[in-house]
Amino acid sequence: MGRIMQESAKDKTTFKEAPFLVIKGFLMGSADIVPGVSGGTMALILGIYERLLNAIKSVNGPFLKSFFTFKWKTAFKELHIKFLIFLFGGIFAALAFFTKVVPLQVYMFTHPEIVYGLFFGLILGSIYILYKTLNEISWQEILMSIVG
Repeated sequence: MGRIMQESAKDKTTFKEAPFLVIKGFLMGSADIVPGVSGGTMALILGIYERLLNAIKSVNGPFLKSFFTFKWKTAFKELHIKFLIFLFGGIFAALAFFTKVVPLQVYMFTHPEIVYGLFFGLILGSIYILYKTLNEISWQEILMSIVG
């Protein structure tokens, strides 16, 4: 397992946190609209990166086998379905909103300093958060960060 990510856990998503996950998904989808900015970067900033990786990891071989053999109960037992539904609901809402209602890509050309300044700040913030999660940093990690 990596230095940041823990072992995969069961989905503990509650309906109480659903609005927050939808909002976080909306922010991730907003970041996906801008070229060069990742929804994963936004997930890291919002503190749901590890949960997102665990949810993606829950779509594994046993899930697919159960799903395609129509063993629905077994298939969805381990899948982080509530987390994925709420998060992807927000992502798709943002994609629809920022491509049809408020064309963010148009603002990239009419107000590029503001839009790129916002997302450059998000990238710098995510770098800070990433390094804050590490207890100690090796010289190889520093070197790879500079190269990257």
